[in-house]
Amino acid sequence: MIKARALILFVILAVLTAYTYTLRYRYVNPTEPPTLDLIPTSIGEYRSSNKHLDPASLGVLGADEAILRAYYGNEKRTFWMFLGYFSIQQENSQIHSPKHCYPGSGWNILGERTTPIQPAGNGNSRPVKELEISNGQERRIVLYWFGTRSGVIKDEFALKWHQMKNSLLGREQSAAFMRFSTQVRPYEDSGTARDELVAFVEEIVPMIEKVLFADAHPVGGE
Repeated sequence: MIKARALILFVILAVLTAYTYTLRYRYVNPTEPPTLDLIPTSIGEYRSSNKHLDPASLGVLGADEAILRAYYGNEKRTFWMFLGYFSIQQENSQIHSPKHCYPGSGWNILGERTTPIQPAGNGNSRPVKELEISNGQERRIVLYWFGTRSGVIKDEFALKWHQMKNSLLGREQSAAFMRFSTQVRPYEDSGTARDELVAFVEEIVPMIEKVLFADAHPVGGE
């Protein structure tokens, strides 16, 4: 039993080592980054404004393109959208998981689950990650996932595997991190905020993917 566990650990370490090596030295014709400002600024009754992204944070993120935008309407809930596009995953340019970033920014993760969304005009439902977070003064519902040309990936480890596989096979490795959030109002049930956030996300996702992946619209999941 001990020998079997040691062998499994060795295989895992070997795979991770190969992955790190390929990220550092393998370059596979990265595609031209999309223009994220082409994502519609108006969605139904909602209007939006772009928010400032700290250059230092962008440097740590390492994305080729990134955008932070707030969508709001009269007496309506505000929805926050953050998108980061990576032409290729390299050692110093990798997608960071919100499960690590939020605690590092003073937010506690109160709950985690998988939530299905069904983009407008698309009959296929897809699973995305949902977090409920709090900093002691404010609660938020967060939905996030990773988009690729071959499909939607909701899990960080699945993304690592997907990128490693594409790197080893000499395939294009672009990926986008998509995160949406909204505040849970005081004394409000978190389910209400979740339902409204899901409805907004389902409306805007097809427009986002048209910009991100003009030649391939990811509709499935991994």
